[in-house]
Amino acid sequence: MKADVIFAHGPFLTGDYEVAERLLAESTIALHLCIPPPPKPVQEPTPPSMSGALQSAQEKLSVFTKDAMTLSSKMTSPRSLLATLSPDQSLGQTLSRSFSRSTSRSPSSKLVDLPPSEDSPVPVEPSPKSPLADIEIAASDINPASTEPAPPRRMVILLLGIKPHRIGLWSSSLRPSESVIQYLLLDGCPAIVVPVKPGSPLISWDTLTLDHLHQMAKEGRRSTGVVRVIFEYVSLCVDWERVIIPEMEKEAVPTPTPQDEATEIEREDDGKLVAEANDIDGRKQKVVRDAIELLVGACMRSGESKEVKNKVDADRAGIVMFRLP
Repeated sequence: MKADVIFAHGPFLTGDYEVAERLLAESTIALHLCIPPPPKPVQEPTPPSMSGALQSAQEKLSVFTKDAMTLSSKMTSPRSLLATLSPDQSLGQTLSRSFSRSTSRSPSSKLVDLPPSEDSPVPVEPSPKSPLADIEIAASDINPASTEPAPPRRMVILLLGIKPHRIGLWSSSLRPSESVIQYLLLDGCPAIVVPVKPGSPLISWDTLTLDHLHQMAKEGRRSTGVVRVIFEYVSLCVDWERVIIPEMEKEAVPTPTPQDEATEIEREDDGKLVAEANDIDGRKQKVVRDAIELLVGACMRSGESKEVKNKVDADRAGIVMFRLP
């Protein structure tokens, strides 16, 4: 038995979403089947004004002057020491009295804790840092009983290839506790963005490699089975209420005839003819399925490109799905 799709959940690290967002931003063609979130507000750093910088310098200078005066008042000058000498006293006795050291405590002595005063601060023990402090966990995604609504999530589906940091040397990608990998995106393969439900996997990928898809194209095999498998998995994650149907231009829509209206649209799937539903849910499913079929078809036709054959390792490339915020 072989798995069709492999997926993985958390932990949700802060940099996981940045990888998916960067891949989507670098994609040449993107099909958005949901409303994108509002852009993050960018806060421009305000340059410090001259008055504020002057006031800060004056405050630092006043603190330095106060500390210097306090230190000088505690110091004893040699002239003051000589003035206080009496005829029967020596300089050594005066210095020893001015810089006297406390006597050492005997082993039998005990320390007595003083009662804390009202003005003394209460000591607070520092709490140890949790090892999961750097992990971003969406509590509403994991805990169904959470009262806060889950933030809307998306998923990007695209063809992705990988190659080592240095050409032909995967050992060059090794780093302490991390790895450096280069991602490859094809211009002719679109990226599909769909809305997903809370708790959907963080990352998933189809087990068929790009090389297998190229072999299917050479043998003249259809992509119906591949599209069906990917659509079955994606349909479990998609939030169908948030799927939007792209509006077609009026010039591109042909005028239907009475004969066309009476004819049902049929598609062959696993040797069976199924009628497409006319309701809104059926139209949304058809839009998502058509987008996946377009992606799979572009992956199969990418084998005709000489640049893809020379620069892409087809055994380390395939259809990947990343979760997006």
